Amino acid sequence: MPRTNRFYLATRPTANKVFLDQKQSHHLKTVLRLKKGDRIELFDQMGNSYQGIIDSPENGRAGIKITSTVKATENAVEITLATAIPKGKRMDWLIQKAEELGLKKIIPLKTKRSVINPSATKIKRWQKIAVESAKQSGQNRVLEITEITQLPDLLRSAKNYDLALIAYPESKNYLPAVLAKHKQVKKILYLIGPEGDFTPEEVKQAIESGFRSVLLPVSSVLRVETAGLTMLAMLLYAYGVERHVL
Repeated sequence: MPRTNRFYLATRPTANKVFLDQKQSHHLKTVLRLKKGDRIELFDQMGNSYQGIIDSPENGRAGIKITSTVKATENAVEITLATAIPKGKRMDWLIQKAEELGLKKIIPLKTKRSVINPSATKIKRWQKIAVESAKQSGQNRVLEITEITQLPDLLRSAKNYDLALIAYPESKNYLPAVLAKHKQVKKILYLIGPEGDFTPEEVKQAIESGFRSVLLPVSSVLRVETAGLTMLAMLLYAYGVERHVL
């Protein structure tokens, strides 16, 4: 059975007919060569999905008649990653894969050893990558990517989470053992440092703010993006989170 083409709505529809933006309308018509009467799928930022039929356009924007709606499921566990930014296009890859796995939010993190300081333009580009990855992977929620945050500002947010973790290779706390002691959690925040890792002082400040330092169960030195996804996969496994409910 052929895969249904999926398109993104920035806001929840308020009527039974919606219009795609200019870029997606162009892709629908020129690239995919879809036409009036063809069926497509829509999804919005709130996690709702919609079945629709291509209808008459308006001002160059493709019109879609909504035929059915599937409301978003209740969130089971919300996972947020605060990460130093890897060099080159490795952040692009991290965003793509994190979206596929269902991460709720990425907070680009500025630490003492950070070497990358993204512009507002790059953050907008990352947001577009998240949308495209959601379209392709079947996720109905788009990964939220915030503005860059200084580590001291982030540390103050630990109280807003049921479990706050910081990955540190010198930690004595084995990650699986820590997760086994925290069964009932709804909101998780975890921190991944830059290539040179967090400084001992930063780790000390994180622990004083309520974070638990943890050691990943691998013997090799991981890159930023690899560490971020490894820890995400372990959190998903530990809490039995199913697809589309993050």
